[in-house]
Amino acid sequence: MKRYCGRDFSADDMHAITRLIEQHPAAKRAFLSRRVCEMFNWLKPDGGLKEMTCRVAMLRMQVRADAQNAS
Repeated sequence: MKRYCGRDFSADDMHAITRLIEQHPAAKRAFLSRRVCEMFNWLKPDGGLKEMTCRVAMLRMQVRADAQNAS
């Protein structure tokens, strides 16, 4: 389990995000973040999608993966 932006992501969650990216290789992060929020029901208190928080989480996931691949 890895924690990003206040949410825990399981290995299955990470695989689901990877599959989504593989299915939409040309998609922008905004599109992907909306889909991730919908997949995991990641919502703000007002019921809106936590899109910006999700984008930050996805960027941190990418940075971490890049760092691990560089090692």
